[in-house]
Amino acid sequence: MQRLPQIDPLQPGRPEPKPSQRQALRRAQQQRDRLAGYEQLTELCRLGEVDLAQQLARQNPGWGYQIVDGIVVEQEQDVASNPS
Repeated sequence: MQRLPQIDPLQPGRPEPKPSQRQALRRAQQQRDRLAGYEQLTELCRLGEVDLAQQLARQNPGWGYQIVDGIVVEQEQDVASNPS
């Protein structure tokens, strides 16, 4: 770490990441969030807090999970909205 007098305020800082790097970082963060969400939902179901797990799953649709009979499952893609 440099001392403050040694830092040149006019010198550019760290380089900006390229768009492809930003996208890769964003995907990695989304995957980490999705995994953490899955762990939270499974723990709530294990503790018997199924209603709370359902509420949390509805509040975070980006995770892609739903609670069915107290079990965490991946949401099914709606064929009508996403024809492939």
